[in-house]
Amino acid sequence: MKQIIFGMFIALLLLGCSQNRVKVSDIDIDKTLIAQDKSYIYDIKMQDIASDLKVHKSPLEQFPFIHNKQAHLKGHFSPEFYAEHNYGLKAQQMDKVNFWELQKNPQALDIIYTKDILLENYKNISQDIFTNLCYAHGLSKLEQDILRQWIQNGGVLWVESSLYSIDPIRSLDHGLKTDKFLGKEVRFVNIPQTQKSRVYNTTNNKPYFDSIHSLELYKKRYSQICMIVDGDSLVATPDETVVSMSRYGEGMIISLLPFEYEKLYRDGELLRWKLLSVIHDPSVVQESAQRALQTDIQAPILPPATTEVQEPQQTTEIVVQEEQMQPQAEPIQESSTPAEVALTKGNCIQLYTAFSYKKAKKYFSYAQDFPLARIEKRGKAYTARVGMYAKVQDAKETLQQLKKHYPSAFIRRCVLK
Repeated sequence: MKQIIFGMFIALLLLGCSQNRVKVSDIDIDKTLIAQDKSYIYDIKMQDIASDLKVHKSPLEQFPFIHNKQAHLKGHFSPEFYAEHNYGLKAQQMDKVNFWELQKNPQALDIIYTKDILLENYKNISQDIFTNLCYAHGLSKLEQDILRQWIQNGGVLWVESSLYSIDPIRSLDHGLKTDKFLGKEVRFVNIPQTQKSRVYNTTNNKPYFDSIHSLELYKKRYSQICMIVDGDSLVATPDETVVSMSRYGEGMIISLLPFEYEKLYRDGELLRWKLLSVIHDPSVVQESAQRALQTDIQAPILPPATTEVQEPQQTTEIVVQEEQMQPQAEPIQESSTPAEVALTKGNCIQLYTAFSYKKAKKYFSYAQDFPLARIEKRGKAYTARVGMYAKVQDAKETLQQLKKHYPSAFIRRCVLK
């Protein structure tokens, strides 16, 4: 009996405690609801959140035509460089342009660029490559007319694409019946699938592009036919133009080979920034040429160069001590031989370099009859060179003769002492 009474007591005690806790909890909740003035409110603006989520695009995204757009590519230069060269040009691929909107608002785009076309899809139905490429990009006749008019009114057509084939392209005229692009001459460049790399060392650039020295092709896994449209040569090697600009009405056509832009030891990225600056303000090329001309005019006239001649029975050669190279050509000085025009600074043909005078002289016999054939000492090296020319064009004919015996010969800026 005692156990029953004790159990009932414990049950009543627990029930009372439970009811008491509920009442306390209700009071706490009521106090919390009443005391709203003690609540904390955080005001977070949506733009503050968005700024943290913003993706910073690569500066290379501004290029009208690059081969592998990736956000992680930061470029070769400092942030200050990209801030200064933020031209804000609007570019779009040809097959993605809304030409009906472009007709209403020609200012909507600054640049239209082409894409690589499979050679089998190239529409070889016209006497003009421009028309054929437009059809290959899916443009109707009316859209092509709008595009032509847009270029004539000041638009820029950027041609860096190629016709490509999975199979080897054995002939440059493979599938091509014409060599005109909007009525302008076109030069084709064949890039075989087996070619691992090709580097262009430029020599006769316009002053604005004189910082472009080494360009490498962006190698793809198929055969390509690229084109250079005839026009003003902006960047060239001793043998060929690799970047050109031609006028079409008020607009322009820029054509170039597909050059590498990611490699730090090549100038592909700098080339593209300079091309964008030309599109942004075409006068920069002319202003640069005028500054270079003024520098040449103000340069002091130096006395005629003297040459060190060996004994008559030996090969005629001039051994020149190492000196600092200068970028400008000095005024022309008449040499003792009427057939020669000697400069103190200008362009020469470099044949080869050896690290002993004996080796350098061994291969020199064929070149010795050419004007100003010489072996120059540059530090520990001996460099074989021929001639001095005011213009690169003047050296090209001699270069072709020398290349038969010296395949690596090229034209370069040099100094004659």
